[in-house]
Amino acid sequence: MGIGTLLNLIAANRPFLLALLICAIAYVLFRTPREAPPPSGDNSQPSGALTPTPSSSVQKRETLSLATSGVILYWENMKPKLRPGAAEGLFQLCSFSDVYLITTLPQDADDCEESVMALFTQAGFFEPGRIERHKALFCTTEDGRGAMCRQLTPATHVDTSATVAAYLLPHLPMVVQVVGPNSSGHGQSRSDKAPVLVHSFDAFVQVRCAMRER
Repeated sequence: MGIGTLLNLIAANRPFLLALLICAIAYVLFRTPREAPPPSGDNSQPSGALTPTPSSSVQKRETLSLATSGVILYWENMKPKLRPGAAEGLFQLCSFSDVYLITTLPQDADDCEESVMALFTQAGFFEPGRIERHKALFCTTEDGRGAMCRQLTPATHVDTSATVAAYLLPHLPMVVQVVGPNSSGHGQSRSDKAPVLVHSFDAFVQVRCAMRER
């Protein structure tokens, strides 16, 4: 049946055909498209679900470098010793900081480095959630220590040397110098900043923890 014939039938007052044509047009114009079936498998997520990202699930911790010699460690007859209470204070810092340990050896010898690593291991420094083993670094001079720390660019560096502190001040946000109870001076700095002076490692830990709790 051609279009002309169809129009003639409609014009001839054929109500049935007219109603049928109207229904067909309405069906084409207003029909609802079928929804696509959900994907198969167990990896589908409900609509609007948020996919976790590393940045949202893992909070980046502040980097802190620590010159161990004179701060938490001392040498006795070429053997490294930990200062009393040093491990406990260090573990407190590890709870909210990414810690690097920089140890200046009395001589460039494998035995010295191995003895320090054995001491750190025995004290539990490398237990989960504390310090990663590869972040225990070694040097033999203050210049080497300063250069290593500058490469690390931590948010905070703790040291006993006024020379190292003065060298790092222009390059780091904060430099903390551990001084003796009767000392109040610091080295000549290349910037207008001055290091934060504390009289012991324990004092630094207390101040740092108090700052975090604010």
